[in-house]
Amino acid sequence: MTRLARKFALVTGGTSGIGLATARRFIEEGAVVAITGTSEEKLAAAKAELGDVLTIQADAGDIAHQALSQRRSARRSGVWIFCSSMPASPTSARWRRGTRPGSTARSRST
Repeated sequence: MTRLARKFALVTGGTSGIGLATARRFIEEGAVVAITGTSEEKLAAAKAELGDVLTIQADAGDIAHQALSQRRSARRSGVWIFCSSMPASPTSARWRRGTRPGSTARSRST
């Protein structure tokens, strides 16, 4: 299928579990995919499994790493899909760091 042809997807936590499965499905649907993860080894293993994907070593719960992911992906054009599979709950300190007052979520399509 090619429902996602000419679309770019950034999948956080794309090295395992639902993030990896989501990245795999997006690729099957024709999207250009980037994945993030904190472990170089897991990123390499996911790239070996998925094939032609952009890998970004970043912690989705860290605002500075979110900016890094955005910069590394910024040159991609087309419709953007953002899929966050960050394993954190609203009660965790990691989640609160990324959602403190003044932080913003942005989406972009061209």
